Amino acid sequence: MEWAGQREVVLQACWARQVWTNTLKTDCGKTIAVEFAGWPNRGPGPDFSQARLRLDGREYQGPVEIHLSEGDWFHHGHDRDSAYGGVILHVVLQRTPGKPALNAQGAEIPVLCAGEFMDPFYRPWMAEAEELLRRREALPGRCGVEALKGDTEGLVRVWRRAAEARAQNKAQRLAMGTPKEDGQKLFEEIFRSLGYREYAQPFVELAKQFPLESLWGPLKLPYMKAREEILARWFGWMGFLAVEPEGGDPALLEEFRLLRSRWQGLNMPLRTGDPVPGGGRPWNAPERRLVAMFHHVYQLGQENYLKGWLKRLRDIDPLRNKENLKNNALEALEEVFSTPRWEGWRRRVSFRLPPLGREADLVGVERLATVAANGVIPVFLAMARRDGDRELESLLYRLFHVLPPEGANRKTKFMAERLMIKPTTYRSLSGHQGLIQLHDDFCGAFLQGCAGCALPAMISQAGTVSSSSHE
Repeated sequence: MEWAGQREVVLQACWARQVWTNTLKTDCGKTIAVEFAGWPNRGPGPDFSQARLRLDGREYQGPVEIHLSEGDWFHHGHDRDSAYGGVILHVVLQRTPGKPALNAQGAEIPVLCAGEFMDPFYRPWMAEAEELLRRREALPGRCGVEALKGDTEGLVRVWRRAAEARAQNKAQRLAMGTPKEDGQKLFEEIFRSLGYREYAQPFVELAKQFPLESLWGPLKLPYMKAREEILARWFGWMGFLAVEPEGGDPALLEEFRLLRSRWQGLNMPLRTGDPVPGGGRPWNAPERRLVAMFHHVYQLGQENYLKGWLKRLRDIDPLRNKENLKNNALEALEEVFSTPRWEGWRRRVSFRLPPLGREADLVGVERLATVAANGVIPVFLAMARRDGDRELESLLYRLFHVLPPEGANRKTKFMAERLMIKPTTYRSLSGHQGLIQLHDDFCGAFLQGCAGCALPAMISQAGTVSSSSHE
């Protein structure tokens, strides 16, 4: 059968539907048994995630990449992209001369030349390949069908348990020691949470390069002098002061020169390793986050960073039985990350980009939720469990269930489609985190497949308990 002139999406649809005429074999003769084709991925990264295959009986789990030509692996730059390092199978329409694709470990990636295995019977519906993939993405699993049978409370019970388990797992991963070490760990985890995906690791490196104890001297200085000293260190080490901006706002240029002069006077080395990524949403620019972190640390550093956080958490505690716990908790978070109205970075993105069209907080509500979920709650939960502080632990769980969620991501959107629920159903921090944990435990691991997945039974049992509790 002639497949010339086809588009890549056609091959993707064939892989999703597994429409083959014969037993699949790799280019080097290994038999391929596809236990699960993977979840289609229409965003960045490999075309299918979490596939499960057997090559000559040996099991592999991971992403699958689809191309018309084998050489597209290199033309698209996948050999230089770490996101493709775990690909377990390269599905192509035809082989092309040249070097083989290698994974992150330098091993050759198995290749399936799919053209010879395609079933001609399915040729007509290939004209609607995009629609077939879209429908597969939105298709609910048995978990969604089970969730529709009962009320929402059963599903909520399941993901609340998953969310609490996720918080406990994060707390267990944090090695807590002395109060000094606790404060540094909190400092690092909040830095990580502020860093967004692209900047999380560089921000943790920054927090370790300039630990809290190294900032106590500058933090005793007057506000503006402390700002100069600390931002010069952070901006300089991250490489943001390497090249003087051309033109633009004279006040911004003056600040750049002031910080660069102070950084050069410190005679410290620049950060090494991979460059800090560019792009992304202007509101999430790393310079804005660093300025926000300075104001946050200066505010709490005057009274001891760790004790300052504990005090604010304790101030929330008396409100445990009041309906406005959520609002008061949000106000407390917003207060510790507030920036003065005079702060010029409320309208800036970087030294080289034009200002924003309007003034905006340096840390929005969604990012505050991320800080709470991944920084504040796990660190203090680890401390509370270590010290046997039941009151603090109880407060942290209450906050977890009332604070608003982080922004939707790939995993929560995926689970919302599978479970057939509306975003308003899980509009809490624990709901968001619970869906992520369910994804990782069931859809992400995919050890059993939808047919043998335990999640539908869990939802059904939780719904039964919920129903009986109302009788």
